[in-house]
Amino acid sequence: MNLKKLLPVSPAAILLFVLILAGWTCSALYFGHSLVASNKSLCLPELGAATGALWESHEWWRLLVSQFLHVHFLHMLFNALSILIIASSLEKARGWLVLLAIYFIGGTTGQIASVWYYPALVTDGASQALMALCAGMLVLQPRSKVTWFAGLVVAYR
Repeated sequence: MNLKKLLPVSPAAILLFVLILAGWTCSALYFGHSLVASNKSLCLPELGAATGALWESHEWWRLLVSQFLHVHFLHMLFNALSILIIASSLEKARGWLVLLAIYFIGGTTGQIASVWYYPALVTDGASQALMALCAGMLVLQPRSKVTWFAGLVVAYR
């Protein structure tokens, strides 16, 4: 069986996957943790995670950076692999620009909502961007073989 045909991975999807893994690796190295250990949520603002202080500090870059930081290894791995699968399908069908627009607009909007509603908590992770990609699959590619997977991801969340 041809693995490339089974999972047609695309360049922008690989970039997002690598950025998520790099965010995890950098945070583990920065805090001196094992690569499979959990990070402390309250420490992640040192690396760019967003909190309610964003409204006073105007450090808007945190809304982007926080999408590549995670607290738990398995959660990060699930997000990264799901994004790789769904983003590859979207990129092949609609192009890298549409893919990145859905990812960053959806992810940033989700981070803003999280910071707005829970200002005392640390906002991090790619879950918001993953949900935006799932919605993109369900709306833009309803007959794709990957759409069922996007639906499972939404149901699981």
